[in-house]
Amino acid sequence: MQGVSFFEMDASRELELEDPPSDDEKGEPEMDKVSEEEKPSASEDPEGLVNMLSLGIKSVRVQAKKSETKLKGMFHKAFKAGVLRHTALLKQQKILKQSEESMKKFQVKKTTTTTATTTTRTTTPPTTTNNNLETRIHGTGEFLVKLEKVALASEAEVPEALRALRSPASTDSE
Repeated sequence: MQGVSFFEMDASRELELEDPPSDDEKGEPEMDKVSEEEKPSASEDPEGLVNMLSLGIKSVRVQAKKSETKLKGMFHKAFKAGVLRHTALLKQQKILKQSEESMKKFQVKKTTTTTATTTTRTTTPPTTTNNNLETRIHGTGEFLVKLEKVALASEAEVPEALRALRSPASTDSE
């Protein structure tokens, strides 16, 4: 029992799938296509079939090796880039941690300084110089208020405003 070989099926299928040549292609000889007469059938040349299969297997192996080599190269390239990225991120993390620590130390120092300054201000009694200065500034403010009343007073109110200006409270502020 002899069946149809795959090569014969493939050859007959190629003939069915071929389009008729267009006007441009009729004048040009086709080098890639082999006519049906030139192709040996599988039953006529078994050694040719074995050779063809072995060449096909070799080409598949070569392609597989090339693909494997290319994939390994791509992997190594991506891996190296990832290692560099990881190293850069670790360096950045270290710098950020140092920055965070210095900021925390600064914050603690600032809080301590602010607390000490606030405590010093609230617990230190006002000195006599500060107290004397405040009294003089307050007296000057009262004098200016009385002077304003003299400036804004009508003619009838001016003598009374001048007496208020000369009152003993105003002499202490001078």
